[in-house]
Amino acid sequence: LLFLCVVLTVLTPFWTAVFIAADWVESNQYFEAVGGLKETVVRNAVAKVVLAVFSVRAGVALWRRSRSAVADTITYFVMLIVYALVSPFYFAANLESTVVASEVRDSGITQGIATTFVALVWIAYLLFSKRVRATYNHSTDAPVDDSSVLKDVPSKTMKGACPSCGGPVEGDVCWSCGARL
Repeated sequence: LLFLCVVLTVLTPFWTAVFIAADWVESNQYFEAVGGLKETVVRNAVAKVVLAVFSVRAGVALWRRSRSAVADTITYFVMLIVYALVSPFYFAANLESTVVASEVRDSGITQGIATTFVALVWIAYLLFSKRVRATYNHSTDAPVDDSSVLKDVPSKTMKGACPSCGGPVEGDVCWSCGARL
């Protein structure tokens, strides 16, 4: 979970900037020769920046343990999947050179499949992980059985159940809702 937070808030924005710069450096020499290439590179950069902003937003929500953190993060990954699967066709369609368009489309499809796979793994983790449920369960109606998740925590540090959500308490902080007691 910590790794996901770091990926969303630090690594994704960093690599987005690196890839935008690399795309520009690699493509700018062909802007005059290939009609529509400059516009395509700019549109792609804007789309990547928008995704990076949503990535940071989702990561910060996870760090802060907000009520919408898991939903925000899943929404980000769904947006990433849509971008990954649609962008190769959209950007290739805007290029005048069929040779360049087919290269853009083919490399984009390969990258899109890989990105989709990784995003689906993270979505599955967010939906089915006991750790995620224990950390982000803010509902008092549906208590989570945290016994298997917290089995490695020494029992002498656990001080019972949180009066707000029923989650486990360590020290003076609830593991489930983050309440200070």
